[in-house]
Amino acid sequence: MVRYPDRDRLILHLKRRGISTGVHFMPLPLHPLYSTYDKGIENSKRIWTELVTLPLFPELTFSEVDYIIEALQDFEKGLLS
Repeated sequence: MVRYPDRDRLILHLKRRGISTGVHFMPLPLHPLYSTYDKGIENSKRIWTELVTLPLFPELTFSEVDYIIEALQDFEKGLLS
């Protein structure tokens, strides 16, 4: 998982490079069942919108890891594809 302030733009950049991502963390009080507990979680609400889950599975090769790192570095440098 990585944290980036403009998560949606990062997700689009990685998608254009053929890299699937996910958003897997959502504070529980944002789910309807737990909405009554929506107090004192300002940090969680702010941070979860910046989190992106990167590919992570046993068959991921070193070459694929290098490609993902390169795509992240290109995004950070502003070299959008």
